[in-house]
Amino acid sequence: MTLHTNIENYSVSLYNSKLKTSFSTQCLQTVCELIDLAPFQYEMTLSKEGYKNYTQNITITPWEDLVIKALLEKQL
Repeated sequence: MTLHTNIENYSVSLYNSKLKTSFSTQCLQTVCELIDLAPFQYEMTLSKEGYKNYTQNITITPWEDLVIKALLEKQL
């Protein structure tokens, strides 16, 4: 899965409700590649202090690169 965002140094959290498991990582650049994700449905949350969280439901399928473009908005 490849993420394209408008900010650097943000957190990515993936949560699978059926398995009740989560995975989190830090992305240091605007383009971030997450590899070796199990093929399941996830709730993905992108977060950074001072910005509104970006949440999206995604489905990882085997042998397919999912590309997500997200715009994080500053919090007022």
